[in-house]
Amino acid sequence: MHTLALINSTVEGNSPDASGRYPGEPFYKDPMRGDVSFAIMMAERAEADARKAAPKQGEAPGCKGCRT
Repeated sequence: MHTLALINSTVEGNSPDASGRYPGEPFYKDPMRGDVSFAIMMAERAEADARKAAPKQGEAPGCKGCRT
């Protein structure tokens, strides 16, 4: 057990993976992170705004089959 495990990071600032292993230890699995880009987030936001601006029939609250 690492003495640095109490503060949950190493001197370099590395955090353990989900199983508590630190980078450089055996069986360490680097977390898979999705691509994060401001341009991608803005494109997704535009798509969500377009869907919100043009609701399909049955999406309004109180419609038959709508749970809200």
